[in-house]
Amino acid sequence: INKVKYCLIKKAKQQMAETEKNIEKRIMSLIRDLRDEDDFIRFRATEMLGWMGADAVDYLIDTMDDRNEDLCWWITKALVELGETVVEPLIKALWNKNPVVQEKVADALGQIGDHRAIEPLKILLESNNEPLRFRAAISLGMMGEEDAIQPLIQSLDDLDLYIREKALDALGQIGKPAVTPLLSSLSDNDPVVRESVADALGRIGDRRAIKPLINMLADRDRYVRFNVIEVLVRLGSKSIDYLIEALEDKNPKIKEHSAEAIGKIGDTRAVTSLFKLLNDSEKPVRLAVTGALGQLGDKRAVAPLINALKGNNWQVRFNIVVSLGQIGHNDAALPLIKMLSDKNDYLREIAAEALGQIRDKSAIKPLQEMLKREDQNEFLKENIYLALQKIERGD
Repeated sequence: INKVKYCLIKKAKQQMAETEKNIEKRIMSLIRDLRDEDDFIRFRATEMLGWMGADAVDYLIDTMDDRNEDLCWWITKALVELGETVVEPLIKALWNKNPVVQEKVADALGQIGDHRAIEPLKILLESNNEPLRFRAAISLGMMGEEDAIQPLIQSLDDLDLYIREKALDALGQIGKPAVTPLLSSLSDNDPVVRESVADALGRIGDRRAIKPLINMLADRDRYVRFNVIEVLVRLGSKSIDYLIEALEDKNPKIKEHSAEAIGKIGDTRAVTSLFKLLNDSEKPVRLAVTGALGQLGDKRAVAPLINALKGNNWQVRFNIVVSLGQIGHNDAALPLIKMLSDKNDYLREIAAEALGQIRDKSAIKPLQEMLKREDQNEFLKENIYLALQKIERGD
């Protein structure tokens, strides 16, 4: 009896060994098919490797260091097809000595989206290998898990611009759950982080972020302020009511940059609120407001702008003239004709240009007379000549 049992066990082991060999041969054959030029053959091989389950995992991972990028793409696809059943061996493979394998494995884990991979991928965000950090950030974003938010925020100060960009993308993909942690990072000491956090909040587009972002218009770092303006502009109509309210803020920086953002958004609902700041005590605020009114192009601004020409700083007056030209209303022609005699060269030059934009024929004679004068500089003459061409053509 013992001899019979021994023979049966031996035979069973032989059959298992043969089965394992056959499986290995079949897997290796399918992996070779992944190199085929025919997309259909590669697709079928991927599908069949998926059917083979966990038996194929180690072979696929071992082949991931191949220099053939096309092959690696199909191997990743095959691993993703295997799904949650291969997560543990893939996590183990994240610590492979070959960084190429690590990147491909991180990619597969991101596409599978199993929460077990979050902690290992978070560790990879601290790797010295930049491509690996880059891939980890992408994968965490693909998974969209809230547990990934904090490490992604920490990656916003990465020295590598592309890694910061991918961390931003990832936070944007996670969406609203990331808003509260991001808001708490707006006060970070690092201006790069503050700038990136503002960008991430803009990508998510949640209204809860608008007031805190407006408060950042007073940030001590000008690059942060510029970035926040662009973020608020991207938010568009969502932010306009908050920006109009911010025009009454006590901080001149907030008033100034809110006006800038309104001008870029182009929402005319803000016009009357901007009028109130045309005589603000701070020159940067007046400059921003006059510029914004020109960008909005609303004819209601013509009379208040003409009135603001009186006794103002020459730079503000310059802005007003530019804005009157942008609006292009005939009511501005006479004040601009008078400005052709101003003592300031820059104001005369820009007044001539603005008259060309308005195209009011009443300006032709004064412009022609100015052109005859020998005491005018070449820039002014050029502007007068161009203005006359525009008015006479009427285009």
